[in-house]
Amino acid sequence: MTYYHKLFWFLTSFTTFIRLLVIGKVGITVDEAHYWVYSKFLDLSYYDHPPIIGYIIKAFTELFGVNTFAVRLPSVIIFVLTSWIFFIAARKLFSEKTAFTAVILLNILPVFSFLGAVITIPDSPLSLFWILSFYLFIRLIETSQKKYWYFLGFSIGFALISKYTAVMLFPSIIIFLLFSKNHRFWFAKKEFYISILISFVCFLPVIFWNIQNNWASFGFQLQHGFGKTLPELSTTLFFRSIGAQAGYVSPLLFAFYCFALYSCAKEGFFKKDKYSLFVASFSLPVLLFFNSIASFNEILPHWPAMGYLVATIYVSHLILKFWETKWVRNYVITACSLAMAMNILVPLHAIYKIVPIE
Repeated sequence: MTYYHKLFWFLTSFTTFIRLLVIGKVGITVDEAHYWVYSKFLDLSYYDHPPIIGYIIKAFTELFGVNTFAVRLPSVIIFVLTSWIFFIAARKLFSEKTAFTAVILLNILPVFSFLGAVITIPDSPLSLFWILSFYLFIRLIETSQKKYWYFLGFSIGFALISKYTAVMLFPSIIIFLLFSKNHRFWFAKKEFYISILISFVCFLPVIFWNIQNNWASFGFQLQHGFGKTLPELSTTLFFRSIGAQAGYVSPLLFAFYCFALYSCAKEGFFKKDKYSLFVASFSLPVLLFFNSIASFNEILPHWPAMGYLVATIYVSHLILKFWETKWVRNYVITACSLAMAMNILVPLHAIYKIVPIE
């Protein structure tokens, strides 16, 4: 086991231990209570989300009883699995040092370390299957082995029954193939289409439920995402969404992420760097999609989180690339310190009410 591999497991073990101490001491959120109700009435799908979160909560409450710890435990475990796949994917693209740095960021950014690793919401399994799909696609491009298309089909299928956002994995794959001249041949191969078919078959329970319920879930999500009236551009809505996302990522790091995304797009789409293209293809489409919607309809700040998840790999690459530049090093240390403070403050206040607010 290599040095950074050992560091990864040390960091993951430590942060997991901390989360296990915290998850049972803070009451569940309204959303978690809502998803727990899913688990009491298992079905093919539900009004606002696909079914997998209900089945996960059902399994853990059957094993550990109906309590806050049991409802939250799956997110802690899923985050460990997500971190491991994330680490090996980042290692494939850049280096173990980059991969470990990226995992550190996952553990200090509130949108991942708290919302995705403590609170049990559909984004937890979505993160796992999103990053698994990303890794399988890397392996597919590296090896050209057709079997990875089938694995990818199942992974995207499970992502789809986690949360509808997973549909953005399809344009991510298509964009990579379009911009990578050496891999466009896959469009002419049956495996590409079989992979899509496998994903569709996995998603059939959600379709059947919608057929039985007058397309209620699809209709709700379309209205929830795009609004009930004709779009009207609003800079107020857009910048309010950007501000909320900055809060979820951590304000100073958010600025660095914006720079990294620009750099990644330039390297990947224009300079044809394959590794940058991987990251850009699996981060920019979902970010651009939701932020386009934010220009005319209010979105929740965690909706585009999968874009930031993959972008974290390139952010870590840039941090290490410019680490010897003093102002960059100082900026990153300050930004990470702020993110860690936000991470520590939220659970401490939830348990001990240390901030004097109502």
